[in-house]
Amino acid sequence: MRRLELLIPGLRAAAQQAPPIPALGRLLARAEYHPALGHDSAFLLARYFGLESETYPSVAALSGLADDLKVAEGWWLRADPVHLQADLHEVLLSDQPLEALTLEAAQTLVASLNAHFQELGWCFHAPHPERWYLQLGEAPGIVTRPLVEARGQEIRPLLPEGADARLWRARLTEIQMLLFEHPLNREREVRGLAPVNSVWFWGEGRLPDKISAPAAVLHGGGALLRGLARLAGCELHPVPASAAAYLAMDHPVGLVLLDHLEYSPDRGRQLETLERDWFVPLLAGLRRGCLRELRLYPGDGYCYCLTFTRAWRFWRRVLPGERQRP
Repeated sequence: MRRLELLIPGLRAAAQQAPPIPALGRLLARAEYHPALGHDSAFLLARYFGLESETYPSVAALSGLADDLKVAEGWWLRADPVHLQADLHEVLLSDQPLEALTLEAAQTLVASLNAHFQELGWCFHAPHPERWYLQLGEAPGIVTRPLVEARGQEIRPLLPEGADARLWRARLTEIQMLLFEHPLNREREVRGLAPVNSVWFWGEGRLPDKISAPAAVLHGGGALLRGLARLAGCELHPVPASAAAYLAMDHPVGLVLLDHLEYSPDRGRQLETLERDWFVPLLAGLRRGCLRELRLYPGDGYCYCLTFTRAWRFWRRVLPGERQRP
């Protein structure tokens, strides 16, 4: 008998745009639900670990901890490398990953940024090709938008806001000019690769003093979850291949983060896989009684709770959102 906390950011939005997913529909329709957590993976995980601030979580410091940066001091921002596409009317942030960006190339670009901004005391780090960081001695005076929210979007409404927003937008222009002229980017263009022509500032904050997790055993990936698990002193394991594989483990209370839908362009195929490998066996596990309770967080701001008794409420056919929530 056990309880599973299942976090799937982007699930509810993806399911509403796809053909019916029968087992998922039954799980949602028969559940009791209440407001809980947030929408994207960062908010979901931060609330799960007890970080109740209304502002966006300190993703930079927490993921930096997982990347072995010395994040105990100072303020941190993610400064992730991106490719911008400009025309006469708008500037779009590409929703495609930067191909063939090696760690060596990332660190070369970051070294140029550090040399340029040395007098400001800015210090960029690139422990991973796709995760860059900016370390500051004090609060940046801006409010940013997460990268996942900006991908594929016109960036001007999403640029930093706040007391020092004008200064930061000017610095961002400097960065774009520097990267535009960088020899490494010219080499990428010759090879037919998108240049790294900007960074995206987001996830600002300091490392939290202390956090805790309701589940002692966590399953998932990503730098943010690894940082949270390290700070909370929790075990972190890879995602099980399926719900059946998870149910074969001996975890009284466990958390599984499935974040494929948040980043995948092929959400239809991902939904089919989730239905087959997770929702069908979870519904069966609840009905057999080998799973005492399922708490599903599909990224719509609600927690859906199912038990053995609720899983059999076949008369409940209407999905939450189609009826008025309490």
